Amino acid sequence: MMPLPSPLESLGPGHYRFRVEASHHVFQGHFPEAPIVPGLAQVDWAIRLGRESFGPLGDFSGMSNLKFQRIIVPDEPIELRLSLHPVKHTLNFEFQGQDGRKSSGTISFASRP
Repeated sequence: MMPLPSPLESLGPGHYRFRVEASHHVFQGHFPEAPIVPGLAQVDWAIRLGRESFGPLGDFSGMSNLKFQRIIVPDEPIELRLSLHPVKHTLNFEFQGQDGRKSSGTISFASRP
């Protein structure tokens, strides 16, 4: 697990605002000359904050519609919006920056516990 960005501001259930500080662990190795937040960290944060917002989601079972459209760089203001679809056992996520959508996707889970 990658540490969550700090400070992390909750704007309501499934809605967060943050900046990933340049010193954050996520940038180690990604990439020294041009640091970016890796896609795996974005998915990890979406799942963890989804569980924080909506409770147990069940076991991870897959992803679909995964799109990484723009990079997230150090100190950039970011909003994350999450929406839970309990009947489908899915969590949709979207990271937004000042220049538009950064990434989005649907994470599937086995039945909720």
